[in-house]
Amino acid sequence: MPAETATPAEVLAASEAIDRYTAALVRGDYPTAWAMLAPEAQTPWGSLATFTYERGAFFTSVAGRYTIDVWPADFAPITLWVTQTYGAAIDLRHAVLVKVDYPALAGNNAGFTVYIVSPRLSGGLEIFDVR
Repeated sequence: MPAETATPAEVLAASEAIDRYTAALVRGDYPTAWAMLAPEAQTPWGSLATFTYERGAFFTSVAGRYTIDVWPADFAPITLWVTQTYGAAIDLRHAVLVKVDYPALAGNNAGFTVYIVSPRLSGGLEIFDVR
């Protein structure tokens, strides 16, 4: 499916979804964050326990100090991220590429994560971690 045809409203919704997702991680509310991930995005973590372990210390330190960049100009088209990460067909007609930048923190390097936010068939949005 062709990508990068999202409406301004879909772009705003994607940005808000990533904000809610990241805020849940910062709060340590991993079940809420986990539920926002697409099934394909959950698979690399193996389980909620693994996801919690991997995400815990970093996001506790982030404490909301992050920035969200929708359609970042310094990244490849959304179709390349999907192919490289999942190797599977995902409906991208209304998907949005989002980059989340994190600050340099004590004990952690500054960094970023790239997500694709796509509509669920059943309604709502799902997040793909494609860093």
